[in-house]
Amino acid sequence: MDAGVLRILLCNGLHGMADWPTLAGALAQAFAGNYTSMLQSVLPPIDPEDGALPDDSFFAEIIITRPLRLPPPPPDPGPGDLWLQVLGVATDGSGACSRRVEKPRCEVYCELFMSRIPDPEPIKCFVDMDTYHLHLAVSIPIDSGLPHALRASPVVIVEKWIGWNGADYAPKWTSWEPGQATTFMDSRSDVAEIFVMLAEFDENTEVPGRRDEMLAWARRISVGTRAAYRLDPPDTPERKVFASHSPLLLRPHKPYKLCTLKLEDEEPLEPLGRLMT
Repeated sequence: MDAGVLRILLCNGLHGMADWPTLAGALAQAFAGNYTSMLQSVLPPIDPEDGALPDDSFFAEIIITRPLRLPPPPPDPGPGDLWLQVLGVATDGSGACSRRVEKPRCEVYCELFMSRIPDPEPIKCFVDMDTYHLHLAVSIPIDSGLPHALRASPVVIVEKWIGWNGADYAPKWTSWEPGQATTFMDSRSDVAEIFVMLAEFDENTEVPGRRDEMLAWARRISVGTRAAYRLDPPDTPERKVFASHSPLLLRPHKPYKLCTLKLEDEEPLEPLGRLMT
């Protein structure tokens, strides 16, 4: 409800106890968004001939001549919600991997989980401004052909949000149970590029050594996939053209415009054994 509406209700002469039922009804109308009904219940009638307002209806004149402010449109989903939406994974925290890996050389397990840091300076009359982090951990199937040392990724931060998780504009993942993972599968190529983008987020660069660790892991697991050509293209004219015509799935300079593609049936471009030697 607009602050101006509440001001009108409280300042328009509804001070006596006899007027409290009217005030309560008007407040209910205002909270429901029925501002016309609210005005009719608390304001003096306007002369239909000249439309003039009564002299003592100063606040009524303000609200009638100035349109009410509408709530701002909801913000675009952040990286966490958008990634889950693109892959068709439930964003309510109940998502679990419903199928087995069919192509272990191309797919990886992804786990997203939330952690919450309580507001260090809570104020009783305001909602707590807690800090929420969305974490990502990736596991590579044992029969992927990659060295076992690469099977577990660094645990990184996908998104950070500060505020009340009950707000309409709060990311959906902020309502998850802390520490309870939502699991799904994505292509190894896409995840490698996602890690490169996340390595530039402030939440990850602030941890000493994490950025370099993320970039190194992403490049090593991208071997044999499309991402290998985009992350570290060989110095040949043909492959440079290939890399320049391959649209990046993620753009580091727009971290809140994350765009991933659905899982594709891709096969390694070259035998993994030869590339790993």
